[in-house]
Amino acid sequence: MSIWFVLWALVSVVILSFSGWTMYILYKQKMAWKAFAAKRNLRYQANTMMASPEMTGEIEGYKFSFFTSEHVSQELRGGRKMTAVEVTLRGRMPIEGAVASGVMVQLVQTLGFPAEVRLPHERWSPAWVATGEHASVLSAYLSDERVTAFSKLMQARNVSIILIFRNNVMLLRIDMPGALETVEKLEKVQKAMLTATQIFELKEGEDRRLKAVEAQKSTDVPALKLDKSDLDNAGGLRLEDEPQDHVTSPDEGAAEASVKNTDEA
Repeated sequence: MSIWFVLWALVSVVILSFSGWTMYILYKQKMAWKAFAAKRNLRYQANTMMASPEMTGEIEGYKFSFFTSEHVSQELRGGRKMTAVEVTLRGRMPIEGAVASGVMVQLVQTLGFPAEVRLPHERWSPAWVATGEHASVLSAYLSDERVTAFSKLMQARNVSIILIFRNNVMLLRIDMPGALETVEKLEKVQKAMLTATQIFELKEGEDRRLKAVEAQKSTDVPALKLDKSDLDNAGGLRLEDEPQDHVTSPDEGAAEASVKNTDEA
């Protein structure tokens, strides 16, 4: 028996096993998502036989979307498929910005927000990014409770998260490996996302307070303050190259007039 035939047979077995396992997981995913959609009254779309399903609808007043996302990976020289869950928040931030981790960091950096904040929180990772139009507003919004909620979502293995507020929309999204092929896994992710969403949601009156922070920052221009003693000692303010005009005091004027009369005499 040729060695090449043995190698071909081994490769074939590996490919067939991988394809069979993929088909099995995809079948389980479709069945689980269909059952979860029926339980939560969501719209379910099976898509083609070899494509992952999708779900959309409302859960406790929030719009949820479940689908498969693909991320380009330079290391793998191709795309990496992940399961994505998105939740649309009801509130609206007064500024545009985003908080992100994992592969979402590069996406946020391409948006070109002018300000980035580093939060003094023990659970905040330097690998994450928080950026937006106004650093003061972003810092005021990202309370300790919200940073903790973000870090709890990151406890899952190899996940990427983005909380983005742009074009009057606030959106929370998590991308994770695995197909979520059981109803139990779907329930766990849905509950974790709903809990985080309710924390990230703006509280009553918070939008007005954040707008006040934004307005205060835009009008906060430091004024030059000088004491009278400073003016007396400096002899007034002038440009460095500006010539000083001689000002005649009353005593100097009287002395000049006396000298003039003496000369005339």
